[in-house]
Amino acid sequence: MKQMRLTTLLITAALTVSGCGETQDNAPVVQVVPGGNNPLLKHVPADSPYLAGNLAPIPDNVIDRFLERAQPVLDALQDGLTSARADLSSQGDSEDQGKKLVLALLDELDGNLNRTGMESLGFSLQPHAVFYADSAFPIVRIELADAKAVTDLLQRLQDKSGITIPKHEFQGKSYWRLSEQDFHAHDVSHGDSDGDSDGDFDSGPRGGAYLAIQDGHLAMGIFPVSAENELLAAFLGIEIPQSSDAAQRLASINQQYGYQPYMTGVLDMRMLADVFMNPGPVLLSLINDAGHRDALSEQCRAEINGIIEQAPRIIMGTTEINADVIATQYRVETAPSLTQELLALVSGIPAIPAISKSVVELALGIKVGALRDMLRERASALAEMPYKCEKLNRLNEGAQQLLTQLNQPIPPLVNNFLGVRASLNKLPTGKMLPEEASGLLAIHVDKPEMFVGMAQMFLPGMAELDLRPGSPPVAVPADLLKTPGLVAFAAISKNAIGLSLGAGEEAGLPEYLSRQGSEDGTILAVEYDSGAYMHFTRNMSDHMSVEVKAQHASIGAVAEAAQEAYKAMAGRNQLRVRFVSDGIVLDNKMTFK
Repeated sequence: MKQMRLTTLLITAALTVSGCGETQDNAPVVQVVPGGNNPLLKHVPADSPYLAGNLAPIPDNVIDRFLERAQPVLDALQDGLTSARADLSSQGDSEDQGKKLVLALLDELDGNLNRTGMESLGFSLQPHAVFYADSAFPIVRIELADAKAVTDLLQRLQDKSGITIPKHEFQGKSYWRLSEQDFHAHDVSHGDSDGDSDGDFDSGPRGGAYLAIQDGHLAMGIFPVSAENELLAAFLGIEIPQSSDAAQRLASINQQYGYQPYMTGVLDMRMLADVFMNPGPVLLSLINDAGHRDALSEQCRAEINGIIEQAPRIIMGTTEINADVIATQYRVETAPSLTQELLALVSGIPAIPAISKSVVELALGIKVGALRDMLRERASALAEMPYKCEKLNRLNEGAQQLLTQLNQPIPPLVNNFLGVRASLNKLPTGKMLPEEASGLLAIHVDKPEMFVGMAQMFLPGMAELDLRPGSPPVAVPADLLKTPGLVAFAAISKNAIGLSLGAGEEAGLPEYLSRQGSEDGTILAVEYDSGAYMHFTRNMSDHMSVEVKAQHASIGAVAEAAQEAYKAMAGRNQLRVRFVSDGIVLDNKMTFK
């Protein structure tokens, strides 16, 4: 049994990659919606609390361009596959079936890490796909290029590894279930080293990973083995929902926010809560088996729903995909009262430039004093009128603790803090030596002269600095820096204290401090050179022990080669978080050379 979980995991991974099952000739019903069509969406029930899928595959020319860029990375991985196969083969024959499965996978992938190779194995690089919930249980469906080729691949994996994947049937449809129940007898018959079942095999509800091929796509799901009779018909496509609004839901989100049809998702917290507060027979049985038999009171339902209404829906969408850019957006829709409170926290400090040549640009702006007041008001309201639902007692206790902490005095610099910005042209090495950094820093506060005056009273050497708004930057004395070789200048504006690091950087400090504030609700913006960031993080890993490096030498060499190849194609990564009129927006954008 000690080997069984690892073997199960490896087989699950293999099937996730390879797929399994039988082809079907029944053509899916395609419903035309704005932006494209995804025939797999017909399987999604109308009450699915979470849903993600594409209405159209990524354009062919975009796929080809990314594969062209990624070829050096794939070549490095191919070299790694060759080395890994050699290492495993040199260890001689083994009864370790997990190792045999890995070797079989490596053998199949050898020479196929390219578009032609993956399509020859049956996979599509432009598949329709969908991820959704049947009740509360996750289901994934992915379109295949050639279902028979995938089935043949599965059979070759079994033949090469000596592993027989448990096969089952339901109403004439084949499927594969991966669970401890399926492998228990197999492990015992092959001589489990400790001869036990880990003592937990028959305790509690058991889950299974289910896989099948139907109508030319791979279906994967996770749900309780005890619920097979109720859920398998839908999973295997024997029963199709009478009404499915999945395509319309995704198309509506795309239209509302201007998203492209290549991947859209939604998590409806109200619907998800309803699934658990009003469970159907399958979920209710599972909840009872887990020992949670107490029904929620009406008071609890009302209070839980009240909490959920503060942020009832999370959505994501594709804002841009082309040969040079991948951009996505996430949105948390918030209640009007919470939205107004969040908008009041925005300090409006300058955001990062739209196009930057710096290695790293950072801008964080939030009114800490206002944030403290907001949290204190909410904690006080809950302390005065605590939740009556006993299941929410921890929130009541947390509010009391938070209120105690927030009533403690805080330094004026923290209470008046409005934000911080940084623009670095050079990152330090793994030793993190300050003198190696180069760039600009700004701390935004209300009345910066007051804080400079306080510092001049307590820090020797600060009195020498003539810091006045609008005055040129002045050199920071060496005895204040405490770092030999570090060159720094300081300056202040009407709402910020600025610092330059590195010789010559002071020339850009006045303009940096005078930039106009952002008016789009940005509270966090980060942009960085992807290649430089990878180089920095790799240097930071140099502290690893010689033993660890030696143990993973072959893997490390492959990873390093792949990183170098990726650096050659990677451009910049951008992240921005905003408070807007209907909630919280997070934008992420990756560019490529």
